[in-house]
Amino acid sequence: MASEPARPHPLLMEAVAAGLVLLAGAPLLAGRIYYLDDFQGLGLPLFASLRRALHAGASPAWCPDMLAGYPALAAGQSGAAYPLNQVLFRLLPLIPAVAVFYLFHLWLLVRAMLGLLRELGATPSGAVVGAAVAGLGGAVAGHHMHANVIAGMGWTGPVLWLGALVARRPDGRLPSLLLAAALGLMLLQAHPQYSWFAILALWCTTPWWRSPEVGAKRLAGRLAFALTAGLLLAAAQLAPEAQYVLVYPREHPGGHFSYLTAMSFEPRDWLRLLQPDLFGSPLHGDWSAAGFEYWETRGFCGTGFLVLALAGFLGRRREPAVRGALCLALVALVLLPGRHNPLYHLLVHLPPFSFFRGPGRHVWLLQVAVAVAAAFGRGPATTAGPDSQPRPQERTLRLAVLAVCAAWLVAIVAYSASRHLAAFGRGPGLWLALLSLAAAGAVVRTGRALPLLLVLALVELTVAWHSFAVTQPRALFETPPPLAAPIIASDQPRLLDVRLSGPGGSLGDLRRLANASGAVWGVTYLRGEREAILPGGLLAVIRDLDAELETDPARFAFDCDRLSVRWVVTSAALSGPHWRLAGEDAGAKLYENLGGVQTGLEDPPPILPVAVESRTRGRWVLHTRFAEPVAVVLAESLYDGWIVEIDGRQDYLNSAERILMSVVVPAGEHTVTFRFDNAYVYLGASLARLAWLAWWAAVLGCVWAARRRPGGAE
Repeated sequence: MASEPARPHPLLMEAVAAGLVLLAGAPLLAGRIYYLDDFQGLGLPLFASLRRALHAGASPAWCPDMLAGYPALAAGQSGAAYPLNQVLFRLLPLIPAVAVFYLFHLWLLVRAMLGLLRELGATPSGAVVGAAVAGLGGAVAGHHMHANVIAGMGWTGPVLWLGALVARRPDGRLPSLLLAAALGLMLLQAHPQYSWFAILALWCTTPWWRSPEVGAKRLAGRLAFALTAGLLLAAAQLAPEAQYVLVYPREHPGGHFSYLTAMSFEPRDWLRLLQPDLFGSPLHGDWSAAGFEYWETRGFCGTGFLVLALAGFLGRRREPAVRGALCLALVALVLLPGRHNPLYHLLVHLPPFSFFRGPGRHVWLLQVAVAVAAAFGRGPATTAGPDSQPRPQERTLRLAVLAVCAAWLVAIVAYSASRHLAAFGRGPGLWLALLSLAAAGAVVRTGRALPLLLVLALVELTVAWHSFAVTQPRALFETPPPLAAPIIASDQPRLLDVRLSGPGGSLGDLRRLANASGAVWGVTYLRGEREAILPGGLLAVIRDLDAELETDPARFAFDCDRLSVRWVVTSAALSGPHWRLAGEDAGAKLYENLGGVQTGLEDPPPILPVAVESRTRGRWVLHTRFAEPVAVVLAESLYDGWIVEIDGRQDYLNSAERILMSVVVPAGEHTVTFRFDNAYVYLGASLARLAWLAWWAAVLGCVWAARRRPGGAE
């Protein structure tokens, strides 16, 4: 192994990591929070529900606050078993806790990349370049609305850093145990697909990074051990998640292959690696395709950093560090085209490719590879593999500049017919790119403009990040919107938002109550546009209600009664004695369902109220007294693990209204208990506890053995 490179002062690396995080996360420290897309409609409400459960001392496994009930632990977005969430949402208010969550994972990524690149032999300035690309690049910025994706990207850094230590240290027991812990923590919160990406990156890179003292078989054994141990450590999350996958019937538009290859890289996505807004932006309403494709296929790394990465791939390809990055880049480039790659017709039948959609998401792997290569794109080698030789940097840097210039020429020619060319030219993106190319040319010619190139590249990334990282002020979430007040004050806060359209701005109730964001203040939602337990059934129910609202208002009111909907927010006008207008704002009208809908002889029997003795998360106790047998319907989603008892004896649980659960109660007076008692939750928690005990015993054993060894350390 080559000699250890000179190390900068430890505080300098911490300051660099903090500075890079501040470039992206400054608005979070200024009292703002991300508020867009999935985070608005799913992530923030689930975090709010988790915090509510922790403060109530209740199990966070079941979320009753949205989507007719939701297995928050099994679906994974809330990170209910993630230790950081357990601490943050117990100690801090909701929005500061979310801000710390984001800042921590951004810091985790950039700090670990600094450590990884220094371990691989990059210069201090090269390590800063790589950390900037990894932490500020488009794949991270494009997922600012996905908390679990940010967590997966954040843990990718430590996973690769510890993987490098496992591959380079002759005694790899402690690094292997630490790698297992990193994998376990990642799996407890991260999006499953991005956890898979981190594991794939680990297996692509570490064989190239290993030292001669660590054989290939030993490395494979260490990685297999770390992965197996990590899976066990995360069993509290993975066991319920595995059950959820088996019953998850998310719609597959256009068929199985079409669904799995959605978000494949299109020709324009390759050009958008140069600038993400070349063909418009969904934030400005001028992105012609579905908005999510814009986010998922965003791989911008900065023009200057892209030049350095190409120089690294061309001029330092014999370096072990760059070889690992090149392998990872090639894998990403093969997978990114998705449906346009004939190989993907086979891959969609193989796990884990058969589990995940979105081949364009592999742009995250490309960004990691670019980060490593850019760190070695300029300056002398500090480590050398057995067959590596120094190469002239000026020639490769010149080739890299020419390649990027040629790519820009292609982009401009392809873009010239676009109506967005003038708008893009007025923005900073094009001019920053041209300045970066000019600075790269100056580096080739004089060798003295490298600091300017790095500064311009950082400015490019920072401007690109903040051009679409939509935030809202914390004050927006400190006080419920006026329309939410009567819902929160009621004893039945079930809200349906349907046929909601209008001009409502970001501060209007129309936006604040729509898409489940009202769950932040305790509103309970029935909504079909976000991920749900039974998306097909729930979507069908919402669509039926939407149609009835226009064609059969009386039937709409009756079905709202059946679904225990007391409140409806809509832009339509509801009339009749069973509706009371409770408020109006920004085009949205809030109606209270007063019940008592009269039905004709051909309609189902009348709906009878049932007394609720007590209600907690995942547990309802009802009291019934009827003269004849009655079907009692609980307006929460039917999911494996719910059981029903009548007077303490378990009874048969039926489905109702396609998404809810019911039981037939005999005549007379009875106590009916519905409770969530999922075996997978208990199994996963038990396995995780045993695994963590074994992990701690192994760590303490390694530390004790190292202290007894001559020299007292590895």
